Amino acid sequence: MKFSRCWVALCAIVLAALVVCGSSEAGTRTPPMSQRMATDSLPEVPVFQVGSVDREALLAEDAAAPAKVRPTRFATLAEVAITPGEEGVWQGLEDGGRLWRMTVESPGATDLNFGFSRFRLPPGATVHVFSAENGFYQGPYTARNNRADGELWTAVVPGDRAVIELFVPGDAAFEPDLRLGSVGRGYRELFDTTSNLAKQDSCNIDVVCPEGDDWREEIRSVGKYSYVSGSSQFLCTGTLLMDVPATFTAYFHSAWHCDVNEDVDQSVVVYWNYESPRCGLLSGGSLADNQSGTTFLATREDADFVLLELDEVPDESWDVYYSGWDARSTTAPQSSVCIHHPLGDEKAISLNDDPLTTISALNLVDQDGNAVGTVIQPWKVDNWEDGTTEGGSSGAGLWDPATHLLVGSLSGGAASCSDPNGSDYFAKFERAWDGASPSERLKDWLDPAASDTLFVSGADPDGSTNPGGDYDYFIAAIARTTGVGGAPWVSKMGLLNRSGATADVSLTYYGTEVPTTVSASLSNGVLGTWDDAVSTLFGVTDDSAGSVHVNSTQPLVVTARTYTFNNQGSFGSFMPGVMIMDGVSSGGTGLLSQLTGNTDFRTNIGLVNMADKRCRARVTLFSSTGAQVGTALERAIDAGSFKQINDVFAAAGAGNQNDAYATVEVVTSDCEMWAYAAVIDGTAGSPGTDDPTTVPLTIVQ
Repeated sequence: MKFSRCWVALCAIVLAALVVCGSSEAGTRTPPMSQRMATDSLPEVPVFQVGSVDREALLAEDAAAPAKVRPTRFATLAEVAITPGEEGVWQGLEDGGRLWRMTVESPGATDLNFGFSRFRLPPGATVHVFSAENGFYQGPYTARNNRADGELWTAVVPGDRAVIELFVPGDAAFEPDLRLGSVGRGYRELFDTTSNLAKQDSCNIDVVCPEGDDWREEIRSVGKYSYVSGSSQFLCTGTLLMDVPATFTAYFHSAWHCDVNEDVDQSVVVYWNYESPRCGLLSGGSLADNQSGTTFLATREDADFVLLELDEVPDESWDVYYSGWDARSTTAPQSSVCIHHPLGDEKAISLNDDPLTTISALNLVDQDGNAVGTVIQPWKVDNWEDGTTEGGSSGAGLWDPATHLLVGSLSGGAASCSDPNGSDYFAKFERAWDGASPSERLKDWLDPAASDTLFVSGADPDGSTNPGGDYDYFIAAIARTTGVGGAPWVSKMGLLNRSGATADVSLTYYGTEVPTTVSASLSNGVLGTWDDAVSTLFGVTDDSAGSVHVNSTQPLVVTARTYTFNNQGSFGSFMPGVMIMDGVSSGGTGLLSQLTGNTDFRTNIGLVNMADKRCRARVTLFSSTGAQVGTALERAIDAGSFKQINDVFAAAGAGNQNDAYATVEVVTSDCEMWAYAAVIDGTAGSPGTDDPTTVPLTIVQ
């Protein structure tokens, strides 16, 4: 679970090299380095062949499948194993940087895309892919695209020859880790560069036509997306949804039968604004507005839905809209509208003037006509008065014109230009609302506070409440308080920006009754620090301790030191800023090792809740032989907050333990926590120095 990115800036700070927040540089399309250099300075680029594409045979296979039973296949995969150390050509640059390039060719392909099985870039490095024929490029892909699973899938470029280009700055923090694992070889002509191969049928209606005038906002919420399934790539349609607390979290809704799950969510590429430039053209759209990577959240067969969270908030320049929805069991809408990408082509709109009806079930079948699932009680559109749907429209939203709220998503049907009286079937949104677990329902994600809100209006992103940060860090605890023996403890925080760009940062302190948020901008190469951060940064002058959430548009190094002075000197401990991927999830286990509770040392254990709801954690102590000691301790922690169990061995009744460890488990479903231990020199009977040593959590899940 990712923490909510909705943080309201309550005050601005200007400290040292920090300045008032400016605009993010996300989404800028800087051309590849080689396209900005003199051509005579570029060495010849070697070509790697991945096998030809037989377009006619592949299209014949698709045509032989039952009508509109699955998403649109557009590419087949070639598995490769290519690294910059083994293929391609390197070139040194005058500024100390380096450039690596390689051309990939698949004769007969209409377009190419690339799946990196390893992708980890240092700040400042970039990857582009571009057509060797006309220079059309996708990227730059940067350190922002580094995922925990280490994968990246790119958007498509036209033609059967494409160049992959890696730029590494001279002062790179580490060597890139890049391995090309798959090449997607298209055969459906996504760019209209040669002929209209297998394009959408002529009765479709471009969204730019007058029929779309009443739906301009909802049209902006719809995107087509590609993904991997088996040895092929497919296209479906999805919709960006608003949530109840209006966090503008990038929730993307589509169909279960599109077959996106936790194994392939990283392969999803979403294309926004892929529309015809004028009414009736049914072609000519741009594939430039796109983003890579999602996190799988929930799905269920009988409700034929899948919910993903996009890795990044869509760029402001793309002007997307977050659609409203209706999960109520109410009277059937008296008409309906579907916005979709037929065959994965330019966005279309279909209109139905008749009331929706409900059927008992719809059987889903695969490409070969084999039964793969059953949708319970879907909506039925008897026929479309204007437009139709096709393969690739799968997962598209169905809206009620009376409310402009989404009520369903396309599961299948027989409607087509050749069968204007054919019916279509849409899984009901309300059936997906509840389910056996959060991974099988929508309500936990769209209504995380369990407010029982069953419908939400759509909205445009509000920049004041959605800074669009892409990097979330937690500092488990900072303090401004009095410790044992009256010693004053304070914390110094540091944010180091070596990303290569200015970082816009939001910092929220969870140590007061109402969380305190401040915002700042940190220039590249700058280390911003705050002594006594609770007071100087967050303005809290009373004794206080709490956790800090740092949300940034660029990757940072986030740290804190908590220390004191007494008559024996200065003592303290270090606390790292950790990302949500570093925490322990529901059902997982974290370990804290080398803990001590005896006459000379005591151990405190701190728990920080990185979820957006109240969660419970269980701490269990074990001796060095693996035997449980004392009773397990459970604690409830508010969203974003931390709670410390002081002298944990005494609290658990575990007696003296010279060498011990603890397990940390998350009891509440769909929660994420991090933990630390502080082994402290001194007890109530033996004061010692009060010097703590931090033990960070280790994940074993």
